[in-house]
Amino acid sequence: MGKSIFSVIIPCYNVEKYISKTIESVLNQTFNNFELILINDGSKDKTREILEFYEKQDKRIKVINKVNEGVSKTRNLGIELAKGEYLYFLDGDDCIENSLLENANLIFKNKNIEMFSFGYDIKSNQGLKICCNKKYDEKLFTSKEFLRKFLKKEISQHICSLVIKKEILKNSKFNSELITGEDLDFLMRLLLEKDFYIYRKSVPYFHYMIRENSATTRKIIPFKNLNTLDSLNLLRKQMLNKKIYEFKEYHAIRFFNIIKSLAENGFIEEDYIKIKNKFKETEYILKDLKLEFNKRSILLNILKMFYRINFKFLLFVFNINYRIKLYLNYKKRKNL
Repeated sequence: MGKSIFSVIIPCYNVEKYISKTIESVLNQTFNNFELILINDGSKDKTREILEFYEKQDKRIKVINKVNEGVSKTRNLGIELAKGEYLYFLDGDDCIENSLLENANLIFKNKNIEMFSFGYDIKSNQGLKICCNKKYDEKLFTSKEFLRKFLKKEISQHICSLVIKKEILKNSKFNSELITGEDLDFLMRLLLEKDFYIYRKSVPYFHYMIRENSATTRKIIPFKNLNTLDSLNLLRKQMLNKKIYEFKEYHAIRFFNIIKSLAENGFIEEDYIKIKNKFKETEYILKDLKLEFNKRSILLNILKMFYRINFKFLLFVFNINYRIKLYLNYKKRKNL
């Protein structure tokens, strides 16, 4: 077999229930010139046995077993091992459309294009959410143009909804020091520091699954998400130095949504101190914001008003509002 055009990298940790479906979605690609790198990150269930079974069935599969180090170091290892010209990252409990790599191959016929970005959908207990703005279907962007669209929420981007030329990732790694937000940090640094062309399609080739018992849905996650702000604080100086002013609003809105989630899940006094410290890191944005009343800035207006009054009271209001919603939903179900 000659050199693979694509390297699909999948970090795997305790995904015995889902990994077979994930692997099958890759093996069923209509374009078959790829290698599949499966990295077992010290799983304690039967993930290793499943990976090694598939490795015996298909020569395109390479399995690496290692001690648990986290998703960032695992992806970095995948980048080092990859022999393909283009890389695609996928998580061990998600799936892709079988035409993804075929479409990527057609797009990369244009050698000026070095990243292919596409839409995705999110399936959860709440239903299906499709993340793709058709306004930017089949559009070409510079990396800085794309970054600005992303920060303004005009384009949704997931680390698993892009295929990128390996050469672009030279000297770029996932930050293993970050507890959460490593994907966001990696993507933003890449767009900020490198100059390249991105082709965007709105088709949802990536299917992101939120499991009922997954970490994403547990109470602990809002507090872990608070640490996502650490990655944004690291990027702040670089963004503003390069005059990416859209970052300020993005930073504030991201903070707003995280504290709203925290309040809805309940918090204790020690947690409030952590939240308050993070809030201080966001003050540089709020001090400069002018109170305007339009759809885009409504979240920032609320945050700035409570910044002037009492931050703790903001958390209290969010919590009460959430409890009222729960009660009304309970009454509605009871009356059915």
